[in-house]
Amino acid sequence: MGNENEATAIWYAEWEKQGKKDYGTCCGGKCIRDRATDRVLATSPPVQGNMSAYDSMKPALDYLIDKGFDAYYDDGWMD
Repeated sequence: MGNENEATAIWYAEWEKQGKKDYGTCCGGKCIRDRATDRVLATSPPVQGNMSAYDSMKPALDYLIDKGFDAYYDDGWMD
């Protein structure tokens, strides 16, 4: 499994662990990106609320940073 799939799985697992909450502003395109390439490294769990996505993304972000990516959270766009 590639870094992207693993990071997405880590993010999803953390979101599940937190109770699959869906709160915050409805946003699309939430992801973790690489600053160097702007490539999407991990996609958000199936949650619309930006706060729920943000609150659960840290383990995936840390995983990608540990793999050497200059990763950051992208809150997407308001829907």
